Amino acid sequence: MKILAVDDDPMMLELLEATLSSSGYTDVSLASSAHEALEMIDQALAPYRCILLDIQMPGMDGIELCKRIRAQELYKQTPILMITAMTERSFVERAFIAGANDYVSKPFDPFELVTRLRLAEQTIQQNRVVAEKIFALQNLKKEYENRNRFAPDQAISIQDIDGVVDEVELENFVLQMSRSEQYNSVAVGFRIEEFDGIHARAKPSELFLTLTDVAECIADQFKQSNFIMSYVGSGIYVVLTHRASPALTDDLQRQIQFAINDLGLEYDDGSQCRVTLAMGAVKSKSLFFGGSPTATIHDAIESARTAISPLRLSHQGNLHSIASA
Repeated sequence: MKILAVDDDPMMLELLEATLSSSGYTDVSLASSAHEALEMIDQALAPYRCILLDIQMPGMDGIELCKRIRAQELYKQTPILMITAMTERSFVERAFIAGANDYVSKPFDPFELVTRLRLAEQTIQQNRVVAEKIFALQNLKKEYENRNRFAPDQAISIQDIDGVVDEVELENFVLQMSRSEQYNSVAVGFRIEEFDGIHARAKPSELFLTLTDVAECIADQFKQSNFIMSYVGSGIYVVLTHRASPALTDDLQRQIQFAINDLGLEYDDGSQCRVTLAMGAVKSKSLFFGGSPTATIHDAIESARTAISPLRLSHQGNLHSIASA
């Protein structure tokens, strides 16, 4: 696997190279600055398969570098691991939003680093499979859409929306949080009530665009505060944010629904694609009880799974009143 490691500390670069070499990773390139890294990426005959970045570097920092790398078509899916002593949540959160897949703290444990690289290799293989499917879609779109629908419960990757990451990246972020950071965070889930019908009727490309549009409507409501969000399958989104987020109002679900309605979503044949969003209960972690760091995320997902939108509750109430009359 071709790896690029970027750090302004020469000793850290030597340590990284030695650690990787001893674990069988011998095709490693080293850069001591963000600008040098970008030049090496531009001049590489074959793209790097994994990139290790330090956050705190003079000039352009690792977060900005990560953003610029992600902007290049060849590196949209390349695993990027941040290796840094910057453990404050704001830095870590910015790194994940910029496109980082994982995070290792300095001084790093060689076993942990190699383990995460193995996971990166698995990601590369998965991305290769996805790329092959996309190629098939471009050449045989109709056949692909008829035969290669993604499963209803599959967590797909939604890109190019600030704050939206893959489900695995969200869980990696949560696992890096301290106990107090976990306590100060809350999670809330949202579910498209008509998802099963939309999945059955829409082409994969239509479904993907609909899921992306809804994700953007949700993300817009949280843009005034720090948040990180993921689509986890079955029409469900989960958002992790601060307890004091100004987005967490009684009007949140209604505002998102208004934004979705304004989109005027349609199927390719021009017919209306109705999307009603249900919002689960806001979930948080107790400061005094243990449990999995990701329990808050999973609780929010389960709450969204059984939630009912106010629109449907109102409709059911009207039917009950008519039946009683």
